[in-house]
Amino acid sequence: LHLNGTLKAGANARKAGEDIKAKDKILTTGTRLSPTQISVLASVGVESVDIYQRLRVGVLSTGDEVKPVGATVTDWQIYDANRPMLSALVSQLGYELVDLGHALDRAEEVKAALERGAEHCDLILTSGGVSAGDEDHVSKTLKAHGDISNWRIAIKPGRPLALAMFQGTPVVGLPGNPVAAWVCALRFGAP
Repeated sequence: LHLNGTLKAGANARKAGEDIKAKDKILTTGTRLSPTQISVLASVGVESVDIYQRLRVGVLSTGDEVKPVGATVTDWQIYDANRPMLSALVSQLGYELVDLGHALDRAEEVKAALERGAEHCDLILTSGGVSAGDEDHVSKTLKAHGDISNWRIAIKPGRPLALAMFQGTPVVGLPGNPVAAWVCALRFGAP
């Protein structure tokens, strides 16, 4: 072994506690654990931590006039812009997406979709069907089988909005207009 120069005592050695000191806050509540954070926890002897499952957020679009992208639409129909938009928002926020599909303007279909959502989701976002029209079955179903705490708000775009509980699951009933749905989703549906 040949050395260039002399060795200094302690050179290239790290002292205990140099990177993380006793009582330093390592991670904050709500941090998503990555391999790096897990390594840091292990390096200070943390064997286990309390974790929370990602929120499961259901997304449901409604309306006879709403058709999936790629379908043929007539002059009274529109493409479903809301479900893909809300699905992307849910994923972007880091939540687990539960696609509840599309319900036609039939009270029993809307109720069945909300029941599926209540069984599998921590939060349900719906689009359309929350105003006061004859075919607005989301608000009617929530009034008949749930507990609406707010309906209609002073915001434009987005006046029709339902904040409710359905079988123990919070529901944010968003307007059908895509811009209004987006504004209300950001304001009321994205914690």
